[in-house]
Parts: sequence; C-alpha cells; structure tokens
Amino acid sequence: MIKKVTIKNFMTHANFELKDIPAINVIIGKNDTGKTGLLKLLYATVKTLEWYSWGKKSGNVSFKKILAEKLNHTFMPRKTGLGDLVQQGSKDKLVVNIDITTNKEKYQQTIHFSFGDKTESTINDCIEHVNAIIPDNSINALFIPAKEVLTAFNDIRGSRRILNGKGFDDTYLDLIESLSIQGTKGRLKGELSNVNRELEELFEGKIEQSQQPEQPFIFKKGNHRFSMPLTAEGI
Repeated sequence: MIKKVTIKNFMTHANFELKDIPAINVIIGKNDTGKTGLLKLLYATVKTLEWYSWGKKSGNVSFKKILAEKLNHTFMPRKTGLGDLVQQGSKDKLVVNIDITTNKEKYQQTIHFSFGDKTESTINDCIEHVNAIIPDNSINALFIPAKEVLTAFNDIRGSRRILNGKGFDDTYLDLIESLSIQGTKGRLKGELSNVNRELEELFEGKIEQSQQPEQPFIFKKGNHRFSMPLTAEGI
C-alpha cells in the first residue's frame, strides 16, 4: 500500500527514505531511535487519507485539517503543538512525502506536507485534494500499541470520548473503535468462525456469548467460566 517514503527533519530522523516497499516489513533498531514515531507518522497519514475519503462522499472536507488533527491526537505534543515533531536543533522544516497505491495499483496518490518548529495546530503547506476517493475497503489502517487494550476497552474509550482525556492517543482509540462491532446471535460467518475455532484450539476451551452488553463473550474451560478480560490477562 505504501510504496515510497521520504521524510526530513522528523524527530530523530534527519533524512529517511524507503523505495519499493514490500507488503510486509520489519523495522529493527535500538531503543530511542525513532521506530515508533516513524510508524505513528505513517499511520496518521494513511488514516487521514482513509477518513478524508469517507468524508468526501458526504460533503466538503479539508485534507490538511484532518491531517493536523490526526497528528495532534496521535502524537499529543506539548502546548507548543505540532512544531514539537520537527527535529530538535534543525533550522529546516519537517517534510513528508508518501506514495500510496491500492486496488491493484489502479489507485495512486502522493501525500505531501511540511511545517516548521513554530507550527501549533494548522498545516499550511499540504496537498489539499487527492486524486480520487479511495476504493471501498481498500485501506483499513490500524496501529496496535504494545500495551494490551482489551481489558481497559470501555475505560479508554470513555476517557477520550467523554472526558477528553489525554492519557491515550488516537492509536488506542482507533483500534478500539474498529474492534467495537455489535455481536450477533446464532451461527457465525465463515471468517469469524474460523478465527473463533483457532482461538478455542489455542486456549483449549470454548468461547461463548454471555448475553451481557458490558462483556458479551466468556471463556469456558471445563466447568469453569472466565471473562474475556481475565482470559487476556493469562488464563
């Protein structure tokens, strides 16, 4: 999906470039070398394209406004704002160019944006209109944080949605919103049924519906029953 990346003056990265990126990639490096920051930047950019395409179907939306908000909610910089993402000590602007392709390369788009260390919440130098709306279901960007989120599912969502808290960035919230799908009663569809069967073989137990909205599934092993959060904690 992402075919080429060129980044300058971003956090610890003075110059970063990748070409002809394959489908699966592994980023290896020592602690505090900017691996997570790089992944979050790519995530925020692709998610912006995804959200822009959704919004474009129903009205007039601004790509650079969505991008600025997404970067803010993903990195949660200090009060000084987006300028914190610019490499410390650099006199030049942060510059990002990302080539995205999907739908068997029928859809292609280059995303460009740039801003300096005095930027707060608005990006002026940014591509405003993409070539076309991305095809349905061709992009579903998710960032899975290292921290386990299932046991704090409702608390994290409530903290952000209701209390506007700053403890969890958008990578957590977006993942939770994607996982928050209404359960259905009865026979499971093919793909979900296969996943369910593999989980039961892995856990050596059964996954059943509890009929309780707060915790719709339970894990059953022998005569014992456990909530899914407890199962996630190591049962």
